[in-house]
Amino acid sequence: MKSEKLKKISIGIIRQNNQFVLQRRPQEARIGAAGLIGCFGGQIKLDTDTNEPLETAQEAVAREVAEETTLTTLPAEWVELGFVEVDSDRDLKPIRIHATVFENRLAEDEEIYATEGTLVRMSKRELLASPDQISPATIEAFRKYI
Repeated sequence: MKSEKLKKISIGIIRQNNQFVLQRRPQEARIGAAGLIGCFGGQIKLDTDTNEPLETAQEAVAREVAEETTLTTLPAEWVELGFVEVDSDRDLKPIRIHATVFENRLAEDEEIYATEGTLVRMSKRELLASPDQISPATIEAFRKYI
């Protein structure tokens, strides 16, 4: 399956205690990695006329996490780890993803709930032991940076 487009996204690895806070993505074909477990995140907003970014990758991860969870953060609270490029899908079509990867560590008593999908807590070991259940960008980010 050859990818036709390159999509720039931001993903946030949320660490709390010895676990990672992730999302089981809804089973909607229009979204990428439907039904898989992945980091919270999404597309960097682009100007529809010029295709230029309207926000930084760091602003995008803070916005996306706020849209998909009850966690509100400032962009500066996200530490950039690097990026990964993987093949995935969106709208039932293959796509190449360029994901800028960020990390945020939550306090032990900080509560977080998913507003999109289902919240999942996993250790790194559990995540790496289940690659067929994990989104391509998330599994690659964990292999590379965590």
